[in-house]
Amino acid sequence: MVLDDANLQQNRDPWLSQGLSDNPCNRRPHQADRRRRSPPDEYRIQPTAPVEFVFADPRPETAPDVGGTLRVASMNVLNYFNGDGAGGGFPTARGAATESEFERQRQKIIQSIIGTNADVIGLLEVENDGFGTDSALQDLVNGLNDATAPGTYAFVQPDYTGTDLITSAIVYRTAAVEPVGAAIALDDSDAFQLARPPVVQTFAAIATGERFTLAVNHFKSKGSCPSVASANGDKGDGQSCWNAGRVESAQALTAWLATDPTGSGDPDVLIMGDLNSYMQEDPITMIEAAGYTNLLEKYVGDEAYSYVFFGQFGNLDHALANESLAGQVTGAAEWHINADEARVLDYTEAYKTENQIDIFYQVDPFRAADHDPLLVGLQLGSAPATAEPTEAVTAEPIPPTDTPATMEPTAESTPEPIPPTDVPVTATPPDNPSGGGDDGGLSAILIAIVALVAGIFGVFFQRRK
Repeated sequence: MVLDDANLQQNRDPWLSQGLSDNPCNRRPHQADRRRRSPPDEYRIQPTAPVEFVFADPRPETAPDVGGTLRVASMNVLNYFNGDGAGGGFPTARGAATESEFERQRQKIIQSIIGTNADVIGLLEVENDGFGTDSALQDLVNGLNDATAPGTYAFVQPDYTGTDLITSAIVYRTAAVEPVGAAIALDDSDAFQLARPPVVQTFAAIATGERFTLAVNHFKSKGSCPSVASANGDKGDGQSCWNAGRVESAQALTAWLATDPTGSGDPDVLIMGDLNSYMQEDPITMIEAAGYTNLLEKYVGDEAYSYVFFGQFGNLDHALANESLAGQVTGAAEWHINADEARVLDYTEAYKTENQIDIFYQVDPFRAADHDPLLVGLQLGSAPATAEPTEAVTAEPIPPTDTPATMEPTAESTPEPIPPTDVPVTATPPDNPSGGGDDGGLSAILIAIVALVAGIFGVFFQRRK
């Protein structure tokens, strides 16, 4: 169903309703979209009076609670390019076309990062121009610290950033965590020739010293398809093109992470980022087969989504924890501040009137990018697999007694108590032929048997006489 204003004028001003930025109709699927061409057989409504929109999809003003003592996020920053770093150099190869657009973009990105309340944040689509004072990453961290307090945020510097125009990055809150060793990136020209190299850093929690390793990834997209006959062509299986390349990246990533590339000696690994694959596609199932738990599938389920493509919802962005870390995860969720929002609300100024440039834009996190941020909660050191052994493991064996042993029920299993019986029951394991149960009960049985046999033989011999 399409809401048609019966007007072919481009960028009409006023639109159907003023105050568009605050209008609930702008969040999918409740928005009215004048930009999309509709097939001729699609039903249209041409209203003859002002349209009244129903507030059916309220904005999530705060990020979801994922629990834990540490929060880790992954988010797209929609080609964050800062020109020459001195207020000029626009337009750049990607991102903002003017300094004014860049400032609008910058404010939204800063609001969304702070809004996640995350201690460690993986960033995607940052300009690949190094780590100098004029770099895009330094500019963004400067903005975060200006909006909070000096030194609140810092970034890691991997040894390699790839050859693409964009790269992945990691920023963190210095009061919550500290890097352990240096950041490192996978320099594999074969497996990642179509993608950005994974950036990996081990962190230690300031409060506890507990560690985990974060791997931030951005696999090859599904666009610009090669020939169908090529290995990366669209095979018609719903995974679009470049799937073979994404599978290769997934295999190389998990194999590399298994080698402890940061040399931390800690087994806890979290993979996050834009893997450009939906939940049931080959690259995701490949990572799961390597022992990783899909956290959005576990905590959100089939309703998970982080991206909208021509009205279709799905999650291209993922968080996966290896076996060692999975038990220490307290929750995972998306913060739906981007995918549900109309593109007209982003930072761009093109094809808008002066009035629309003003009323469509707000300094807030909504439509800061096109992908929704992901959040994961961690309670490091809480998993049974990493718990310190108790004294019971090395205690001396307890000699058997005549009193049957009892086991306390666990929180997951509370069986009904078994009433005592008059007949003792003993179980003899196959590798312990001597039993090990109630010695007194066994002796009584043997004595009874001997007495019975003796009585029989006594009767027999008495009759023989």
